[in-house]
Amino acid sequence: MKRITLIFVIILMICFQIDFSYASGNYARITQSCYLYKTSTITNSIDDIVCILEPTYFCQILADYNDSMYKVSYAGVTGYVQKTKVKQVMDTPKVPYPSGVKITTTLKCYLRNSPIISSENVICTVPKDTSNISYIAKTIGEVDMDLYGNTWFLCSYNNVTGYIYSGYTSGIDTIMPNVETVSYLEPVDKGRILPIPATYCIILLLIILLPTSLIFYFLYKPYKIK
Repeated sequence: MKRITLIFVIILMICFQIDFSYASGNYARITQSCYLYKTSTITNSIDDIVCILEPTYFCQILADYNDSMYKVSYAGVTGYVQKTKVKQVMDTPKVPYPSGVKITTTLKCYLRNSPIISSENVICTVPKDTSNISYIAKTIGEVDMDLYGNTWFLCSYNNVTGYIYSGYTSGIDTIMPNVETVSYLEPVDKGRILPIPATYCIILLLIILLPTSLIFYFLYKPYKIK
Protein backbone atom coordinates (compact mmCIF):
# COMPACT_ATOMS: atom_id res chain seq x y z
CA MET A 1 0.00 0.00 0.00
CA LYS A 2 2.83 2.39 0.85
CA ARG A 3 4.39 1.77 -2.57
CA ILE A 4 1.12 2.58 -4.34
CA THR A 5 0.72 5.77 -2.34
CA LEU A 6 4.30 6.78 -3.14
CA ILE A 7 3.80 6.22 -6.88
CA PHE A 8 0.59 8.24 -6.76
CA VAL A 9 2.36 11.16 -5.05
CA ILE A 10 5.21 11.09 -7.58
CA ILE A 11 2.77 11.22 -10.52
CA LEU A 12 0.97 14.15 -8.93
CA MET A 13 4.26 16.00 -8.57
CA ILE A 14 5.06 15.43 -12.23
CA CYS A 15 1.61 16.53 -13.30
CA PHE A 16 1.85 19.82 -11.47
CA GLN A 17 4.94 20.60 -13.55
CA ILE A 18 3.13 20.40 -16.88
CA ASP A 19 4.78 22.63 -19.42
CA PHE A 20 2.54 25.60 -20.26
CA SER A 21 5.01 27.21 -22.69
CA TYR A 22 2.42 26.82 -25.42
CA ALA A 23 -1.34 26.53 -25.28
CA SER A 24 -3.90 26.93 -28.01
CA GLY A 25 -5.61 30.27 -27.57
CA ASN A 26 -2.52 32.14 -26.43
CA TYR A 27 -1.78 35.45 -28.10
CA ALA A 28 1.49 36.56 -29.61
CA ARG A 29 2.64 40.11 -30.26
CA ILE A 30 3.77 40.86 -33.80
CA THR A 31 7.29 42.18 -33.28
CA GLN A 32 7.95 43.23 -36.88
CA SER A 33 6.10 43.67 -40.14
CA CYS A 34 5.57 40.22 -41.62
CA TYR A 35 3.32 38.14 -43.81
CA LEU A 36 0.39 35.99 -42.83
CA TYR A 37 0.71 33.01 -45.17
CA LYS A 38 -2.04 30.80 -46.55
CA THR A 39 0.04 27.67 -45.93
CA SER A 40 3.08 26.76 -43.86
CA THR A 41 5.26 26.91 -46.98
CA ILE A 42 7.08 30.22 -47.41
CA THR A 43 7.43 31.39 -51.01
CA ASN A 44 6.62 35.14 -50.76
CA SER A 45 4.45 34.74 -53.84
CA ILE A 46 1.30 36.89 -54.04
CA ASP A 47 -0.73 33.68 -54.27
CA ASP A 48 0.63 32.45 -50.94
CA ILE A 49 0.20 35.63 -48.87
CA VAL A 50 -3.00 36.48 -47.00
CA CYS A 51 -1.92 39.90 -45.73
CA ILE A 52 0.75 41.89 -43.93
CA LEU A 53 0.49 41.75 -40.14
CA GLU A 54 0.64 45.06 -38.33
CA PRO A 55 3.62 45.36 -35.93
CA THR A 56 2.87 45.87 -32.20
CA TYR A 57 -0.55 44.21 -32.57
CA PHE A 58 -1.43 40.59 -31.82
CA CYS A 59 -2.47 37.33 -33.41
CA GLN A 60 -4.12 34.42 -31.63
CA ILE A 61 -2.26 31.11 -31.78
CA LEU A 62 -4.44 28.25 -32.98
CA ALA A 63 -1.73 25.59 -33.21
CA ASP A 64 2.00 25.10 -32.81
CA TYR A 65 2.23 23.87 -36.39
CA ASN A 66 5.92 23.01 -36.69
CA ASP A 67 9.36 24.18 -35.56
CA SER A 68 9.16 27.42 -37.53
CA MET A 69 5.47 28.27 -37.92
CA TYR A 70 2.37 28.97 -35.85
CA LYS A 71 -1.14 28.61 -37.20
CA VAL A 72 -2.86 31.81 -36.11
CA SER A 73 -5.96 33.95 -36.38
CA TYR A 74 -5.70 37.67 -37.05
CA ALA A 75 -8.88 39.76 -37.07
CA GLY A 76 -10.84 36.63 -37.92
CA VAL A 77 -8.53 35.61 -40.77
CA THR A 78 -6.63 32.33 -40.43
CA GLY A 79 -3.13 31.65 -41.69
CA TYR A 80 0.46 30.87 -40.75
CA VAL A 81 3.17 33.13 -39.33
CA GLN A 82 6.88 32.60 -38.70
CA LYS A 83 7.69 32.12 -35.03
CA THR A 84 10.65 34.49 -35.29
CA LYS A 85 8.27 37.36 -36.16
CA VAL A 86 6.09 37.12 -33.05
CA LYS A 87 6.48 36.77 -29.29
CA GLN A 88 4.00 34.95 -27.08
CA VAL A 89 2.29 36.86 -24.30
CA MET A 90 0.63 35.68 -21.11
CA ASP A 91 -2.25 38.14 -21.27
CA THR A 92 -5.31 38.55 -23.47
CA PRO A 93 -4.78 41.88 -25.25
CA LYS A 94 -7.53 44.47 -25.05
CA VAL A 95 -6.91 45.62 -28.65
CA PRO A 96 -5.45 42.64 -30.53
CA TYR A 97 -5.63 44.25 -33.96
CA PRO A 98 -6.54 47.62 -35.53
CA SER A 99 -10.27 48.21 -35.25
CA GLY A 100 -12.66 50.90 -36.38
CA VAL A 101 -10.59 51.72 -39.47
CA LYS A 102 -12.88 52.44 -42.42
CA ILE A 103 -12.27 52.55 -46.17
CA THR A 104 -14.13 54.78 -48.63
CA THR A 105 -14.15 54.05 -52.35
CA THR A 106 -13.54 56.91 -54.79
CA LEU A 107 -14.50 54.87 -57.85
CA LYS A 108 -16.69 51.89 -58.55
CA CYS A 109 -14.59 48.78 -58.03
CA TYR A 110 -14.68 45.10 -57.18
CA LEU A 111 -14.31 43.13 -53.99
CA ARG A 112 -12.11 40.18 -54.96
CA ASN A 113 -11.06 36.95 -53.27
CA SER A 114 -7.41 37.59 -54.15
CA PRO A 115 -5.31 40.72 -54.88
CA ILE A 116 -5.11 39.90 -58.56
CA ILE A 117 -6.85 41.46 -61.57
CA SER A 118 -9.05 38.71 -62.99
CA SER A 119 -12.64 38.23 -64.03
CA GLU A 120 -12.66 34.94 -62.14
CA ASN A 121 -12.03 36.26 -58.64
CA VAL A 122 -14.76 38.91 -58.38
CA ILE A 123 -16.98 38.58 -55.30
CA CYS A 124 -19.17 41.62 -55.88
CA THR A 125 -19.22 45.19 -57.17
CA VAL A 126 -18.59 48.01 -54.69
CA PRO A 127 -20.20 51.33 -55.68
CA LYS A 128 -18.37 54.66 -55.64
CA ASP A 129 -18.41 56.53 -52.30
CA THR A 130 -19.08 53.38 -50.30
CA SER A 131 -17.85 53.97 -46.76
CA ASN A 132 -19.05 50.95 -44.77
CA ILE A 133 -15.92 48.95 -45.58
CA SER A 134 -13.96 47.72 -42.56
CA TYR A 135 -10.19 47.57 -42.92
CA ILE A 136 -8.41 44.39 -41.79
CA ALA A 137 -4.89 44.65 -43.21
CA LYS A 138 -2.75 45.66 -46.15
CA THR A 139 -1.15 43.30 -48.62
CA ILE A 140 0.70 43.31 -51.91
CA GLY A 141 -0.82 42.38 -55.25
CA GLU A 142 -1.02 43.21 -58.92
CA VAL A 143 -0.96 46.85 -60.02
CA ASP A 144 -4.40 47.84 -61.29
CA MET A 145 -3.80 51.53 -62.04
CA ASP A 146 -0.59 53.24 -63.13
CA LEU A 147 1.25 55.16 -60.37
CA TYR A 148 -0.93 53.74 -57.58
CA GLY A 149 1.46 50.97 -56.57
CA ASN A 150 0.78 47.38 -55.60
CA THR A 151 -1.04 47.94 -52.28
CA TRP A 152 -4.36 46.22 -51.69
CA PHE A 153 -6.63 46.26 -48.66
CA LEU A 154 -7.94 43.10 -47.08
CA CYS A 155 -11.32 44.23 -45.79
CA SER A 156 -14.86 43.30 -44.86
CA TYR A 157 -17.80 44.59 -46.88
CA ASN A 158 -21.34 43.55 -45.99
CA ASN A 159 -19.86 40.79 -43.79
CA VAL A 160 -17.88 39.39 -46.71
CA THR A 161 -14.08 39.38 -46.55
CA GLY A 162 -12.10 40.18 -49.67
CA TYR A 163 -9.58 42.50 -51.32
CA ILE A 164 -10.00 45.98 -52.79
CA TYR A 165 -7.25 47.73 -54.72
CA SER A 166 -6.06 50.81 -52.81
CA GLY A 167 -6.09 52.94 -55.96
CA TYR A 168 -9.89 52.90 -55.93
CA THR A 169 -10.09 54.24 -52.37
CA SER A 170 -9.23 57.38 -50.44
CA GLY A 171 -6.71 55.35 -48.47
CA ILE A 172 -6.69 54.83 -44.73
CA ASP A 173 -5.66 56.87 -41.73
CA THR A 174 -2.27 56.21 -40.20
CA ILE A 175 -2.50 53.18 -37.92
CA MET A 176 -0.99 54.08 -34.59
CA PRO A 177 1.21 51.51 -32.79
CA ASN A 178 -0.36 49.44 -30.06
CA VAL A 179 1.36 50.52 -26.82
CA GLU A 180 -0.56 48.10 -24.62
CA THR A 181 1.60 46.63 -21.85
CA VAL A 182 1.64 42.83 -21.67
CA SER A 183 3.68 40.12 -19.97
CA TYR A 184 5.73 37.95 -22.27
CA LEU A 185 6.03 34.20 -22.03
CA GLU A 186 9.62 33.13 -21.58
CA PRO A 187 10.87 30.65 -24.21
CA VAL A 188 11.31 27.04 -23.13
CA ASP A 189 14.85 25.81 -22.57
CA LYS A 190 14.87 22.91 -25.00
CA GLY A 191 17.96 21.49 -23.32
CA ARG A 192 16.01 20.43 -20.24
CA ILE A 193 13.70 17.47 -19.90
CA LEU A 194 10.13 18.64 -20.25
CA PRO A 195 7.38 17.30 -18.01
CA ILE A 196 4.91 14.91 -19.56
CA PRO A 197 1.96 16.44 -21.47
CA ALA A 198 -1.35 16.93 -19.69
CA THR A 199 -3.15 14.19 -21.67
CA TYR A 200 -0.63 11.52 -20.68
CA CYS A 201 -0.68 12.78 -17.12
CA ILE A 202 -4.43 12.29 -16.90
CA ILE A 203 -4.12 8.77 -18.34
CA LEU A 204 -1.46 7.88 -15.78
CA LEU A 205 -3.59 9.24 -12.98
CA LEU A 206 -6.53 7.10 -14.09
CA ILE A 207 -4.32 4.02 -14.32
CA ILE A 208 -3.20 4.57 -10.74
CA LEU A 209 -6.46 5.84 -9.26
CA LEU A 210 -8.74 3.06 -10.46
CA PRO A 211 -6.86 0.08 -8.98
CA THR A 212 -5.95 2.11 -5.89
CA SER A 213 -9.61 2.92 -5.31
CA LEU A 214 -10.54 -0.76 -5.62
CA ILE A 215 -7.84 -1.77 -3.16
CA PHE A 216 -9.01 0.79 -0.62
CA TYR A 217 -12.59 -0.31 -1.13
CA PHE A 218 -11.89 -3.97 -0.42
CA LEU A 219 -9.52 -3.22 2.46
CA TYR A 220 -11.89 -0.94 4.29
CA LYS A 221 -15.19 -2.47 3.20
CA PRO A 222 -17.27 -3.17 6.30
CA TYR A 223 -18.16 -6.79 6.86
CA LYS A 224 -21.08 -8.19 8.80
CA ILE A 225 -20.11 -10.22 11.84
CA LYS A 226 -21.85 -13.55 11.79
